[in-house]
Amino acid sequence: MTRRRYVVVVALLVPLVLAGCDGDGPANAPDPAVEVSWPASEAPLAEAGLVWWADGELHLGDGTTVPVGASDRAPGDLVVGGDRVWVRGWAPPADLPDSGDDDLGHPDDLHLVDASGDVEDLDVRVDSLAASSDGRYVALIDLSSGEEDRYGTPQAATVVVDTRTGEEVVRSTDGMGDRATDDLAALYPDVELEVRGFADGVFWVDTAEGTRTVDPTDGRIAAVDPEDEPEDAPWQEVIAPAPAGVDPARWLPLQRLVDGTVVAVVADGSGVGGAGVLATCAPAASRCASVPESAGRVVRLPAGSAWDTVVDLGEPRWEDPAS
Repeated sequence: MTRRRYVVVVALLVPLVLAGCDGDGPANAPDPAVEVSWPASEAPLAEAGLVWWADGELHLGDGTTVPVGASDRAPGDLVVGGDRVWVRGWAPPADLPDSGDDDLGHPDDLHLVDASGDVEDLDVRVDSLAASSDGRYVALIDLSSGEEDRYGTPQAATVVVDTRTGEEVVRSTDGMGDRATDDLAALYPDVELEVRGFADGVFWVDTAEGTRTVDPTDGRIAAVDPEDEPEDAPWQEVIAPAPAGVDPARWLPLQRLVDGTVVAVVADGSGVGGAGVLATCAPAASRCASVPESAGRVVRLPAGSAWDTVVDLGEPRWEDPAS
C-alpha cells in the first residue's frame, strides 16, 4: 500500500533483542556500525488525546504544550514517545519558501525535543517513525547506523526503542536487502521503506521485500500481506458522518484516535470561505468540541495518522452548498 501524503489546503472537494523469530526472519541484526544512545523516560509526556503542532508549539492531549521548532523551522514527521518529541528533520515553515538553508540540516536527521524545548541532535538518519498508542515504544527505520555494503551504503534496519528504559528491543535488517549482493543505494529509492504505524499491538513496516509486523513486547517479526492490515488502522482514511449540528458540506474527518474519537476539520459557519478549526467528536457524542486555538492555523498531526503532513486551516476553499 502506498501511504497517502498530502499538503492540504482544506477543501471540499522483554527488553532483549531476540536471537531470532519463529520462521519469518531474524528479529535481530548485526551490531550497528554506529552505536546510538537512546534516552530513558523520566516523566513521559501525555500521549493520549489529540496531539497537534502549530507555530512552534506541540499541543498535547492534556492541554499542555511543548516548544518544538521556531520561526525559521517547522518539524518534519513527529511523534511523542516517552518524555521526548521525536522529530524527523526540520523544514521551512509553510508560509516561507525553501531557501535551501543548510542550517536546517538533512531532512532525515533525527532530533529529540524535551518538555522545555531543548533539542538533542542524534547521529542517526531515519526514513520514517511512529509511536505505540501509549507512547512507550517508538519504531523507526534507521538509515545510517548499519554495516555498509560493498559500495559504502549502510544497510537500513527496523529499530524499536523502549522509551522507558532507553533500550533497543528490536533491531532487524529483515527485508532490507542483502549487503553482500545488493547495491543498497540503487535499491532503496525504488521501494517505499516506511513504518506505517501501530495497530493491534504491533508496528506495521514496509520493507524493501514486503510488509512486516513487529511486536515490541517480544521482538517477533512476521511477513504479512499488506492488505491484511486492521480495518481501523490509524493511518487509514477516516470515513465518518458529520454529527448533528455540523453541515456535511463543511466537515472533513482527518484522524481516529485510539478511543474512537474522530478528529476533523469543521468550517467556520460565518460564511463561504471562513477558516477551518479542528474539532474532536467522541463516538457517543451528538456534537463536536472545537479546538478554537487551532482556527486558521497551519497544523501538523503526528506521524502514523491518516493525515500526517500539513493541514492548512487558514485558507480553505469551502464551496457554497446552495450553489
